[in-house]
Amino acid sequence: MSESLHSFWHGQDPFAIHEYVNNELNSRLLYRLTPGRRKGAVIVCAGGAYIWKSPREDWPVADAYARAGYQTYVLDYTADMQDAPLGTLPLRQLAWAMRTVRENNIQEGRPDFIAVAGFSAGGHLCASLGVHWNDPDLFKTEEQRRIRPDAMILGYAVTDLHAFDGKDLVKCLCGDSSELYEYFSVRKYVTKDTPPAFLWHTVQDEEVPVQSSLDFAQTLIEHHVPTELHIFPKGPHGMSLATADLDDPDKGRLSDSHVALWFELSVQWLEEIKMQSRCNKVSF
Repeated sequence: MSESLHSFWHGQDPFAIHEYVNNELNSRLLYRLTPGRRKGAVIVCAGGAYIWKSPREDWPVADAYARAGYQTYVLDYTADMQDAPLGTLPLRQLAWAMRTVRENNIQEGRPDFIAVAGFSAGGHLCASLGVHWNDPDLFKTEEQRRIRPDAMILGYAVTDLHAFDGKDLVKCLCGDSSELYEYFSVRKYVTKDTPPAFLWHTVQDEEVPVQSSLDFAQTLIEHHVPTELHIFPKGPHGMSLATADLDDPDKGRLSDSHVALWFELSVQWLEEIKMQSRCNKVSF
């Protein structure tokens, strides 16, 4: 693994993007340094049906959590139909990202609280790690605790593949493998050890049915996993932060101050989960 530094320009002011590179997994973890005392870390996974990664859902979201005081990262995971079936590769890439951030936090004395935030297929990726972090066939026992997210933020996330039978997402991720299809129907694998989850969705989402979040939240609750769910009545798929700078009129994605509330709600929720996590560690 190697770390390198690149310089990009935004207007007249340069800002640096650092990256951790895993050549074995063909993955990059990108980040900008968040100034001041950090509350923890958030790793962002954009959606795009595992075929591409939406720019609406990576840096805009990462920068928002950075302004809220978190050190943020964007995972450049494999999303390309030419590499299909991807199988467990994106999952292993996110696990590597979690382990990298965790080890760096411990080494540098930073708060050891790491959340994952994903949207659509990126939300599916985050949920996949949330339920499979302790899979002994995929991850060694000694690394499992380091790759387990402390919290999951899932925006209009895919949690059941049955609604996508025959669609590109399933083809790209699973190919014709029935074993992969079952493995990535993540709701079936929820246990009491699944990380706390914050979910949000819009009723009008026609690409990922709102039932995906409803069913996943219900399953989490049944297993006594701390869960918060917000369902907004309006808004198409891919709303991201639902702010004016991300307006996409061609797809009906317009700023919505009501839907945009999800972000501040998630920040408040993270603080609650962090407090619960500290109490659990003390009691342990």
